[in-house]
Amino acid sequence: MGFFEKTFEILKPILPKKFDENEWFTIFITILVISVFSFLHKRNKTLLNTEIIGILLFNLLYTTVGCYFLAMDPYDFYDTVDHDSGEIMDILLQNIVYPFTLLILMNYYAKNKPSNLLYIILGAGILYGLEWIGVEFFNLFT
Repeated sequence: MGFFEKTFEILKPILPKKFDENEWFTIFITILVISVFSFLHKRNKTLLNTEIIGILLFNLLYTTVGCYFLAMDPYDFYDTVDHDSGEIMDILLQNIVYPFTLLILMNYYAKNKPSNLLYIILGAGILYGLEWIGVEFFNLFT
């Protein structure tokens, strides 16, 4: 058995069952969020690199642990993408899409200083809308 066959066997449990609309949506939203954040960060460096790293690490901890507990037994509230135990597209969602969306919102907040309550409601609404689009149109969560 060659290197690629062994690698495929190791990765097989986390690879998608079939490559369909939820994988395309995940790839599209990942590229979009990284592009928007890169554009904003190069244009106006309103966030420090330490703040960016802190938000990324904080998100990595809480999304991974939180999703693990909520999506696995004994609770099993939802399944993501194609598997009930996670897959490679979950890594993109949890470690790139979620924190970079928060970084875009934090970038706007640091630059414009809007009203706290209004901004929290607006940010929660935007994130809720993105989740709703993912569920309704791309079967991201079941």
